[in-house]
Order: sequence, then C-alpha cells, then structure tokens
Amino acid sequence: DLYAASLDSLSDGSYGLTVRARDVHGNQAVSPSRRFTVDNTPPVITISGVTAGQYSATVTPIINVTDAALLDSAVTLNGTSYVSGTPISAGGDYLLSVNALDAAGNTAASSVQFSIRPPAPDTDAPVIFIEQPTEGMHVRTGAALIISATDVGSGVAKVEHKLDAQPQWTAAALSSTTGKYVVDVGSLPDGPHSAFVRAIDQAGNAS
Repeated sequence: DLYAASLDSLSDGSYGLTVRARDVHGNQAVSPSRRFTVDNTPPVITISGVTAGQYSATVTPIINVTDAALLDSAVTLNGTSYVSGTPISAGGDYLLSVNALDAAGNTAASSVQFSIRPPAPDTDAPVIFIEQPTEGMHVRTGAALIISATDVGSGVAKVEHKLDAQPQWTAAALSSTTGKYVVDVGSLPDGPHSAFVRAIDQAGNAS
C-alpha cells in the first residue's frame, strides 16, 4: 500500500522525515531519516548596465542570477547566447533575455529591450570670428585679441592664433567669465600687425 501526506504547509527550509508503520499485532518499523528541502522561491535575476531605452554609445550589461540551488540559467541577446559583461557597441535594436531554473523547478525570467543609435559623424568645421580688434583698428597698450568660436557638433577643442609672420600656432586662452578666447596684443611694437586664428573641434575639423 502507498500512503501520502501533504507537505504544502511547510515553509522554505531543510527538513528531516521519519516514518513508522505498525501492524494489527503491534509490530512496528521505523524508517531511516530522510533529508529534503522545501524551496518555493524562484531564482533572483538582476540586470545592470542597461535599462530599456535608447543609447548613443557602447553599453555593457551585467547579469547576476542567484539561488540557493540554481540548476541552470541562460542569457541571450536577440536569440543568441550572450556572455555577461561583453560590451555592445553596434547600432541596432536589442532584446536581452535571462531565464533561470532551480533544483526545485522554480523558474524566473527577465528581459530588457534597448537600442543603440550612434551619433552621426561630425564633419562640420567650427565657426570662428575675431571680435576685437576690427579690421584696421588702432589699439594701444593693454589691448587684447578677442575671438569667439562655436561648434554645434562635437564641440570646440581648442583655438589657436599666429601674429604676423610667426611660423607656429599658439593656443589662445579661454576666458571663464566671457567664454571668449583672449590673446594679449597690447605689448606689440607700434605699427601695423596681422592676426590669424583657427578653431579645431573634438572631431578634428578645423576652420
């Protein structure tokens, strides 16, 4: 004969089970103790390094699956096996899926949909303008060459200048108060002078 008893009321944990049988004559038998574990808790899946949404640069998802008796787990990216911590940089739409199974048959699943849209290459040169002195202007001691430079793509990396026949370009200082680039020209000797300026953006475009 087979006998059964429900274990549904037991909380998660480790247990020892002993059974005994007695016949009508009072004879009795006791089984050896058998250990078992009640586990109604599914595996815990955490995904970091990426959330649902759109990115313009590389993302690196990190997946962790924890369970006291984890049996198996699988991570896929667009249906293909994915290794946690592998950078993803190619533009496109992605579905990251994680599934887990423990020894008690509990399952867990988690997924994140995201896309990568790299920015278009910056091929436009910065816009640069000499604000002061104006063409043909007469200046005296203390005068400064004031330059404005803007770049709507990758941003201005540096502004440089040359005075008269100087062979080398020299960096112009950026004023923290005005946001303009400033070069002292008040110490130049009397007479006509020429100023040449250029701006270079973060992508290497120059004007």
